Amino acid sequence: MASKVYFMDDRATNGGESTPFKAVKLLRDAGIKDLFQKGDTVGIKIHTGEYGNSLNLRPHWIKAIVEEVQRLGGYPVIVETNLNLNGNGTGRTDSITHRRTMSRHGINEQTMGCPIWLPDGVMEVEGVKCEVPNGIYLNHTFVSSQMLRLDAVIVVSHFKGHQQGVFGGAIKNVGIGMASSRGKCVTHFVNHPKYGIKAATVNQEAVQYMLQYPHPNMIDAMIKGCAFDALELVDGKLVKHNDRCRECSACFMSAFFSGMFNFPPDHPQTTPIAIADSASGIINKIDRDKFMFVNYAFDITPACDCTNFHDRPMVPNIGTFVSRDPVAVDMACLEASEAL
Repeated sequence: MASKVYFMDDRATNGGESTPFKAVKLLRDAGIKDLFQKGDTVGIKIHTGEYGNSLNLRPHWIKAIVEEVQRLGGYPVIVETNLNLNGNGTGRTDSITHRRTMSRHGINEQTMGCPIWLPDGVMEVEGVKCEVPNGIYLNHTFVSSQMLRLDAVIVVSHFKGHQQGVFGGAIKNVGIGMASSRGKCVTHFVNHPKYGIKAATVNQEAVQYMLQYPHPNMIDAMIKGCAFDALELVDGKLVKHNDRCRECSACFMSAFFSGMFNFPPDHPQTTPIAIADSASGIINKIDRDKFMFVNYAFDITPACDCTNFHDRPMVPNIGTFVSRDPVAVDMACLEASEAL
């Protein structure tokens, strides 16, 4: 049986049709009152967005959902996870900087009127193991342990493009966004014998290009960000000492997106599938009947909100989508984007 997806377009002619209330109406249509009982802890999973990117989820969109959960007698908590170790170039690597970034984007306990959970603590690296049923690439992943305390989860996603995953929506917000640091490393194949950091070779041509930038540049940040001194410049070349590398992933994303490491050409093709594998494991671990998904298809930019910048949107705003099925809600957004 096909899953139901509820939709309202981006147009508005009165206050009742404004964007914050579209999700509330659609959640009611989709049966939010049956998702949880009074007194239940309801996680509202968001994506904070990186500082410097101004097209993330708007705080008043999230606040409207918080208030609807409160109206129904639930106990809402906003939940988000820290990045896996990505050096010193991000504002969400640990809980201290992450909360600062959230506040810069208007999201804190005062503005939201509910607690905010960052289940990783200051820097959790483990999490709870989740078996992946019928996984294509993954047999298991790891979910942040505090997520398992939730009685229900409303996954609120900004639908947009993605450098690795083609697009990012509900599946990505769970598969990466609810995973612990270790789960993120597993999904990105950080320690994989074929696709991981140790298997990669240095692209000295890309290194020379990056060295032309004023200091401190990305090369400097990668070397400084390695806690195990596995990277160094020798005679103008970047040297990677695999015997020192502990596969912490501090260099992984910078090296991947800048082209400074040579990864197998089929590596990017694995990422969307691995993300879906991870999402399947996490949803089944928590209980798929406890989930509801909201996708805002606004400001559909080429790259993810985890970048500290954004480009011009690729297509016009579409609207708001809600479903109990993450695949259905993402497919509806993708098909609507392609139809424009």
